[in-house]
Amino acid sequence: MPQPKTILNTGLDYFLELNTLQCSSADNVASNCEIDSGRFPVELKANPPSPLRISPSAGLDFGNQTVGQTSAQLTITLLNDPAVANPPTVNFVGKVVVKGNYSETDDCSYSLAPGGSCTLTITFTPKAVGFAPGTITLNYTPEPTGSPQVIYLRGTGQ
Repeated sequence: MPQPKTILNTGLDYFLELNTLQCSSADNVASNCEIDSGRFPVELKANPPSPLRISPSAGLDFGNQTVGQTSAQLTITLLNDPAVANPPTVNFVGKVVVKGNYSETDDCSYSLAPGGSCTLTITFTPKAVGFAPGTITLNYTPEPTGSPQVIYLRGTGQ
């Protein structure tokens, strides 16, 4: 899905309100239950608006994968959105940077003209049992805030 054209406001505080049930039990029978609630600050992150669209925009989830074995390939499509007012050509700067137990290949050239697209192909090879997060970082111009686009990856070694 294309990323929406969103104005990011700064200075907003977001809180997650939790209501949890606190119980003590004897012989697996719950009793003395009470509600414990509280507010906890939460940091929200979003990629800044830009002509570069990423699909799927939520990143990739490889699920469970046997340690030492490579997963099936998953893909991400990059699109230079022609619907942006006066769409510029997107020029990639440097190589795609992959962190974690992930590998990436792509068919992307140096630049994407308005309406142009290319595909990243990613695999996951866990090195240990447990959750294994990763990222793909794309540096390009014109990037509205000077920050790269980050795609989040997740998988679990079993």
